[in-house]
Amino acid sequence: MHQHQAPLLLLAILAGLSLPILAADPVSPAAQEPKEAELQRLYREHIDRVNQGSVKFLGEQGARKVLIKFDTLKKTGCESPDKGVFDCAVLVESAVGSARIETRRLNLMLVKEGNDWRLK
Repeated sequence: MHQHQAPLLLLAILAGLSLPILAADPVSPAAQEPKEAELQRLYREHIDRVNQGSVKFLGEQGARKVLIKFDTLKKTGCESPDKGVFDCAVLVESAVGSARIETRRLNLMLVKEGNDWRLK
């Protein structure tokens, strides 16, 4: 082997070794944005905690006027400003007390912890 062929051989070997590594993990699970079902579950759990707090501090009678009735949540998109963090835009249909259901646009910040998402 000639002296100038050794670096070329080394580059060819390194290039060949890196191809399976690049192809093995095109999108890591941590980089995948939360699914709409996950957003719905997390938001519903948040509303349940808020409602429980209202009942605890205001009593059942007093809380009736401020209890949140969650109807639906539709994901419109997510952006990831930081690794493992997503800012998701959603449309939420809900009502407070006896008011009619209204649609509001909200942004939910989520953090990936292990395999689970949590609201930030």
